[in-house]
Amino acid sequence: PELATYPKIVHGFSTRENGNMSFKWGEAKDVIANRKNFLQELKLNPLTGVSAELMHRDNIVRVGNQEASQGILQAPSLQADGLITNEPGIFLMYVVADCLSILFYDPEHQAIGLAHAGRQKSNQTIARAMIQKMTQEFGTNPANLIIGLGPSIHSCCYGFNQLPNGLDGWTPFIKQKSDRLFYINLVGWYIYELSQSGVALENIYLSEHCTAHSGKFFSHFEDLKNKQPESRFAAVIELK
Repeated sequence: PELATYPKIVHGFSTRENGNMSFKWGEAKDVIANRKNFLQELKLNPLTGVSAELMHRDNIVRVGNQEASQGILQAPSLQADGLITNEPGIFLMYVVADCLSILFYDPEHQAIGLAHAGRQKSNQTIARAMIQKMTQEFGTNPANLIIGLGPSIHSCCYGFNQLPNGLDGWTPFIKQKSDRLFYINLVGWYIYELSQSGVALENIYLSEHCTAHSGKFFSHFEDLKNKQPESRFAAVIELK
């Protein structure tokens, strides 16, 4: 909600009530209807948005009017885990279900970014890569960035019998509890990555919702555990 105080951006997250937002996990006609209804709630035009297929890497693409409408009412052809733009009227969108969506806003240069951030080793540097790319493209000063961390799985629920591979350097963000499970603090890792890249901690706003237990958002982790059909929710940011 803190991001709502910035008048030059629009942002939002769909909920279970908005339905599945992923072409991979649903019928195209249902996904299109769900997306249209959700975007209408935010007063966004589907023809002015850009989305991309997630690769679980740190690849970032600058987009604008030329890419408008790609991946919004059809499956995306663009492949990227981070999108940036400084063109007003263009919104960025990803679909997630436990992984973190990171919203970037540079009020000095009027630029935005959206990243998908997970625990896969190839994706762990996405926050740093986003800041480097925005600095390169727009002259962004990390100290001036405003960051929103969307609903994601929190350490209270992200437990594993065996520690997954590829978590080098994550020791401060892993805790083995009395149930012998290893709990991963995904959010903590990315707050650390952002702060190490020069973002001020007071400029990082965190969603209180854990996707695994809030019941408000879709959760890959919980759906697998409960053998339920999977779905995804949307994260969106636009520069006015």
